[in-house]
Amino acid sequence: MGSTIKEGTHRKQGNKGNSQARGTMRSLAFLTFAASVAAAVPSDPSAPDYYDAIREDDSGYGAVLPGDDGAGSNMIRFTSEDGDTSYRLADVTALLPYTFGSGSTASGNGLITGGDDEDQAIAAESDAAVRPRSSVQDHAAALLLACYHFNTKKLTDTLDIKDEVLAKAYFETNVRLTASLYDTQFSPIESTRLLTKVLDRSPARDKPLPQAIVGAYRSACTSPTAILSGVNGIPQISYHSSGTDFDNKEQYPLFARTVPSSGGDAQAVVDYLQSLGIKYLGVIFVTDAFGSAYQKSLQDAAGEANPPIRTDSVSFSYKSASGGRAGFTSAEIGPDGELEGGEEGSQEIKNAIQSLKHTKYKYFVAIVGEEHYSRVMREAYAQDIAGKDYVWLFTGGVDRRTFQDEIAQYKKDTSLAIATQGIGLIQVEGGQTSDIDYANPSERKGSAPTDDGSGYQRFRKSWREAMNNDNLVKYFRSKQLEIEPAVGGYDFNTIEFSADPSQHMYFVYDAIVSLGLSMSHATARGGVNGTTLEYPTGQNIYDSLLQNVTFEGASSDVQIDPNSGTRKSESVTYTVWNARQVNLEGEEDKVGFDLVPTSHYVARKGTKDDITEAEVQAAKDGEDAEEPQIPEIVMEWVAAKDDAGDRAFVYADGTTVPPEELPPADEQNNYIGKSGRIAGLVLMGIVMLLAFLAMTWTAGYQGSRVVRASRPLFLSLVSVGCLIMASAIIPLSQEETTASKAKLDSACMTAPWLYVIGFAVAFSALFTKTWTLNKVFRNPEIDCIVVTWKDLLKTLAALLIVNVALLLSWTLVSPLTWQRFDKDSEDQFGRTTETYATCTSEKSLPFVIVIIVVNLGALLLANFQAYKARDIQTEYQESRYVAISMASILQAWCMGIPIMIVVKEAPQAKFFVEAGIIFVTCTAVLLLIFTPKLLAVRSDRRKEEEERRRNRLRDVNARAGRGQFDDEEEEDNHGGKKEQHPQDVDDLEKDKGDEQVDNTADEENPQGGSLNGQESSAAATFETTATPEMAVRQDVAFKDVDTSTSLQPTNISTNAPQQTT
Repeated sequence: MGSTIKEGTHRKQGNKGNSQARGTMRSLAFLTFAASVAAAVPSDPSAPDYYDAIREDDSGYGAVLPGDDGAGSNMIRFTSEDGDTSYRLADVTALLPYTFGSGSTASGNGLITGGDDEDQAIAAESDAAVRPRSSVQDHAAALLLACYHFNTKKLTDTLDIKDEVLAKAYFETNVRLTASLYDTQFSPIESTRLLTKVLDRSPARDKPLPQAIVGAYRSACTSPTAILSGVNGIPQISYHSSGTDFDNKEQYPLFARTVPSSGGDAQAVVDYLQSLGIKYLGVIFVTDAFGSAYQKSLQDAAGEANPPIRTDSVSFSYKSASGGRAGFTSAEIGPDGELEGGEEGSQEIKNAIQSLKHTKYKYFVAIVGEEHYSRVMREAYAQDIAGKDYVWLFTGGVDRRTFQDEIAQYKKDTSLAIATQGIGLIQVEGGQTSDIDYANPSERKGSAPTDDGSGYQRFRKSWREAMNNDNLVKYFRSKQLEIEPAVGGYDFNTIEFSADPSQHMYFVYDAIVSLGLSMSHATARGGVNGTTLEYPTGQNIYDSLLQNVTFEGASSDVQIDPNSGTRKSESVTYTVWNARQVNLEGEEDKVGFDLVPTSHYVARKGTKDDITEAEVQAAKDGEDAEEPQIPEIVMEWVAAKDDAGDRAFVYADGTTVPPEELPPADEQNNYIGKSGRIAGLVLMGIVMLLAFLAMTWTAGYQGSRVVRASRPLFLSLVSVGCLIMASAIIPLSQEETTASKAKLDSACMTAPWLYVIGFAVAFSALFTKTWTLNKVFRNPEIDCIVVTWKDLLKTLAALLIVNVALLLSWTLVSPLTWQRFDKDSEDQFGRTTETYATCTSEKSLPFVIVIIVVNLGALLLANFQAYKARDIQTEYQESRYVAISMASILQAWCMGIPIMIVVKEAPQAKFFVEAGIIFVTCTAVLLLIFTPKLLAVRSDRRKEEEERRRNRLRDVNARAGRGQFDDEEEEDNHGGKKEQHPQDVDDLEKDKGDEQVDNTADEENPQGGSLNGQESSAAATFETTATPEMAVRQDVAFKDVDTSTSLQPTNISTNAPQQTT
């Protein structure tokens, strides 16, 4: 039982071990106070400062501190003088980040801002007063409003206490809250020092020990204070710290929070990126408790995503040394307030951004505080990874209101103004909103709160009512005058609170409400078997918080996990805010940024469609004994709405189209190319020119003995076949740069048609020629063979019919189509860096094989016939050249086809090989068939000229011998005598010389004749010489289709070659 002493007396019990052993101090502390009769307490209990005033010595209330029966509790019972009114007052210590330390100057809080020029990083005036962060002043006001609503029993105007027992405890118990505000200066050291000082002081009515602690804001500050509060048995609840380490109850036994852990935050970010189809992500984080935990959670969530997101992370240290500004040490800040260029902190961020640049990613997540925003983005812009074509997303470390009012106000067209356009903030919110956070304060009216019954909208309404209550506003300002340590030089009476609640205010409000309801429940039901506790301990309050406190609060349905003390992520809303540049009112050369909500991450009831394929497959494979269950709750991103419909995110380039997540792949398509195509077409042109010349020559000399002996039809078929084969180079040279997909598909089948048909035409003539030779010379019973057009066309028809049938079947069943394939080469992102295109089809191989077998078989047979005729020496050596040409074709195929297979993934090389095969095939045939004949015709013409000269000479000699030359000559020309002209003498002498030369040649070459020393025959005779093993058939004649006579063999002998004249 507590002890009460008479008014005006004062007694203190304790021991000298007060500061060293808080548990012992609590068990022995027994203090009583007597209130003076002075009426300092407001008469109206609904006054905002009513319970603060009760703590004063002259309040008229007596105070009873817990004695031995209240050990572990810091509640103080205050009873009025008449004994009719009694309250249990519990003080809440609020650890808030008002400033960045005493070294902060200027724009108030030392945040890095854009400044007035391109190079300025901090807006600083060294003589200016330190101004607390406006967003934190709003947090404090929301905290005080929650205390006010709790104390005046107005909570149900804002929220819905669904549990009847909890609601009854709240209304029936006399627990009331007061608050003490402390500035942590964003420093873990300062936070620990402040809390240690608070816990070590002796309890007094006006300076009580905390019954609970709210805060801190930054995880690095929460970590040491949560350990300290746990050791001292005081529950602590944070409205912002999200580090996953706080789930460890052995290290933080009495810690809770009204926000999810960084694990929930990270999952929201990953799901958002997946909705954009992102698979590659760069992450930059600060290496403190918040940044490191968030990065680890993000990396884990990204790795577990389907498909997984590849993350590359870089970091820099916080640099929050005492006396520093904006998270940097004072040594990094020049006398003009600008960040120096070569300091360690600056170099760390520069190196981190450089590492991000090397990843070549386009999407980045920054897990940093607002104090680092400008430095990070300015460096990112300097290294060309911010602005157009890049997307930067900032997490909850950047407070939205601080960002707008104290950071993102830049001179037009500066690096930070450009880099900030189109960034996104992904942050936890109290609920869904379509209201834009305007950069210009005059536009910050916000939409009127709706009557949808949600705690989110009800809190918005309550906040607006509070801002219209002069007494409340005055109270919110006055309480902040009591901040410890004091913020000197700043008049808190000038505070202008937000017209609409900012993001963290919803969670601050719910943190206070959670503590107040937990204290009420612990007081009413916290004892054994639910009995009343006069003085509930910190453990009693914490147990009630985890097990019994649920309500529809300002931040929607407040659900705290009883195992970790962390807010369940499915009970909050995440929102993506899009920064869009606007002109600032009254600042012609400066711009700010409206923050537009574009997407919300919300919970919905699960359906069958939410069962993943992996779960279904696991059930089929027997890994899970039970059928996959429909999830109760599913989180998903939905578009924010406005009057026009869904809101779209506007990126840095001013469009709503997400940039590509990676730079364009350095992909080589392996085209044939202009040079390769020209080379192939040049080869085709050479073949076609030779073919046209051959056909023209054949037509021009078709009456000559040489052409008649070789058959004009044979020569024409060879030329036409080569011409058709050469034309196949045209479709083979086509690719995406020269034709459409439809035309390429047509070209794919055109090429084999042209080549195969052309080959069949040319080859049939060659084959017939060789086969006929062997048929005549290997069969002694044949004295004469007649070669007609039909004989030549039979082979052609047979080969054409077979090939056309195969080509037609191929075209109908499985035609070749143009397709592009990836090669086995990848860049650092697993993207193919090299492709090639070719004509292919699924069932083309059987047709290709059959066509090759048919034509290669015919070619091998022809080469065998040529080998058998190797000893037959025909006139003009035609059999020899036919054999060489067919051997050349076979060689070209045998060498070219394997090379084509090897270089199939190199289109330029493959095309050159294909064109080369065609070129070699055609030129070998044309040159070997026509060149000897051209020479033979030339030789025949020379011989004819020589014969004419001999005849003339003989005639001259004969006449000269008879003495009649002069007389006859004169008579023939003039009817009389004529002198001999000098030219006649010269011709005569020349004819005599030619006769001598010809006679000499005849003596040296007894056989005489045409090419290779053989005499020509107008009857197309084949004169042969025999080997010792074979008889020679001489003068075997073929009937010309243009004549009606045949020449019979004139001589068969095994002797030496005969001389003909």
